[in-house]
Amino acid sequence: MKTSCVVLNYNDYETTMTLLENIRNYQVFDNIVIVDNCSTDDSFELLRRNQNEKIRVIQTEKNGGYGYGNNIGIRYSYEQLNSSYILIINPDVEFDEECILELLRVLINNKDVAVCSAIPKQPNGEFQPLVAWRVPKKIEYILSASSIYNKFFNKMSYKDIYYNNSNTQCEVDV
Repeated sequence: MKTSCVVLNYNDYETTMTLLENIRNYQVFDNIVIVDNCSTDDSFELLRRNQNEKIRVIQTEKNGGYGYGNNIGIRYSYEQLNSSYILIINPDVEFDEECILELLRVLINNKDVAVCSAIPKQPNGEFQPLVAWRVPKKIEYILSASSIYNKFFNKMSYKDIYYNNSNTQCEVDV
């Protein structure tokens, strides 16, 4: 069971390097794949200096956007590194190794779960608002076109309902 971490970089060598310095020794990661999304500065060359058996630095053929770059890293992790689990992270985040171990436990112990995430916190330590919500009912979709509905009720249909959950994990719609 190999685990890879995919980090997408675009013209931000410093931020990516800060993250890399923080996670390079995490035992949970068999590989860290830095995908340079066709940066126009010297990020790719600078990042390649850190390449070793664990840290791989690849570059996309074009900047096809966030999803494109991450998909390149996922494909590389799966096909070239034989990774069973792949974490996608932005270079400007912070997390400890225990967080990743807990996410892996969720995936390993729940075979019907394909994707999981931690609830992100803001720099001030408060939970980031609206990271998950329920799928609105059909009538809510129809009514959402109404300015009257939006004025009085729309907040109710996308209300963040998961922070009040006392469990350490919960299933979400979106």
